[in-house]
Formats: sequence, C-alpha cells, structure tokens
Amino acid sequence: VDYLCSRIEVDSANIACTGASGGGTLTMYLVPLEERIKVSVPVAAIGTLQRGWESGRISDAEQNLPRSVLYGVDHGDLLSLVAPRPLMIIRECKDYIRLGTRDAYYEAERLYHILGVEDSIRLVEINAEHGYSKEMREQMYGWLNRWFHKEEEGSEEPPLELESEENLNCTESGQLMSSLENGKKIFNLNQAYAEKISPKRRMPQNLEEYAQYRSEVRRNIEAALGYTDVVCPLEPEIVGIIERDGYLIEK
Repeated sequence: VDYLCSRIEVDSANIACTGASGGGTLTMYLVPLEERIKVSVPVAAIGTLQRGWESGRISDAEQNLPRSVLYGVDHGDLLSLVAPRPLMIIRECKDYIRLGTRDAYYEAERLYHILGVEDSIRLVEINAEHGYSKEMREQMYGWLNRWFHKEEEGSEEPPLELESEENLNCTESGQLMSSLENGKKIFNLNQAYAEKISPKRRMPQNLEEYAQYRSEVRRNIEAALGYTDVVCPLEPEIVGIIERDGYLIEK
C-alpha cells in the first residue's frame, strides 16, 4: 500500500483489495489493519474454524494466525473490523475448502446493521468451483465501480488476450539464476538473513549443557506458538491424497 500511494498514477484515496483462496485470506488479514484500503472483496476464503474442524479438513499453515484459536479470533471477528467500509464476500458453492461462510457473514453483517451501513456489506454466492471465475470477477467489478462512482462503466469483463510466456519473462531466460551473474535463490537469501538476525549462542560443550540448551529452545518454541499439551489421544486420519511426479502428499 505504501508503494501504491507513492505512484503518481494511483489515486491513493481509492484503493481496493481483493484475492481468491490464499489471496482472499490475505485480504481478510490486511484490510482490518490498513484503513487506506477503502473497499475489499475476499473470495473463496471466508469460513469459520468450527465448520472447518467438523469437516475433517485442515487449512494451509499460513492461513492460521498464531494463537487465533487460543484467543477465539475467527473470520467473523476479522470481517467485523472492516466496518463501516464496503465489504463484499464472494463464495463459490461447489467448493468445500472454506465452510461456514454465511455464519461469518452474518456475524459481521450485524455490526454493519448497528452502524446503519447495512448496504455496505454483501454476500454473493456463485455456483462455481474453487477459484476466481469470470462471473465472480464481474461481481467484484460492479462492487468496486459502485463505491468508486464508476457505475456507468459497467461490470462486464471484455475478452482477454493472454500474453505469451516469453513476453512475461522479466529476464532473457526467464530465470534470475541463469540470467544474472550474482543471482541467488530465495532459500539463500532467507538463510543469509536468518544468520544475520539469529542470536549468537554458545553451542553446548557436553551432555549436561546440551540438555539445558534443548530445554531452553523447547520453552521458547512453545511460548512463540502458544503450545499446550494435548489432553486427549490423537486420532490422525488421511482425508486426501495429491499425486505428484514421483511422490504423494497426504492430507
């Protein structure tokens, strides 16, 4: 958002945020905290923790805010923080990734009603698979145009001509590692940054020091994660398998 506001061609008074699936999740996390975003449209991302658990499915790790379960922070709470700014939630009815969308919507809608801005929140349900289909995008266009006073432009998406893969490359080869003399992988950059910021500790010199060191690391990890011991036996269950070239991913 800082970058957008720095661009002379961007109207910083009219910034919107939208995305689908993980992008919808990021929209839900960003907009409550960033008031420069005037209109938001999270897509294929909104649900409730309880409905998700009941389904036997799990979310990707990055879609779970640390300690959100411990403190009871759910999607409806985050959406309520957007009020009174315009918010459209788009749900795809053939998707079972996010369940409880209506529950989260009605929780936020109550606050919009109390504030007298019930016209600023809307739930749209599309008979589609997980994704951001043309029908969903056109709903989003209409919502943005309404609040940015551009309704005369309509919401129909014109035919798109996709660019070739070669035109989308940022370098001659399409790969930074082979195009730039000093190209580095993200892994290498992260490793260098971790080494820079990591505390400089004296490594254990014997078994007693190792036991103390291990105990300290465990306490720090548990504190950071808000971990508590499990009080009931675990019953792991495979709920899906993704087949890739040469390996399987079990959910």
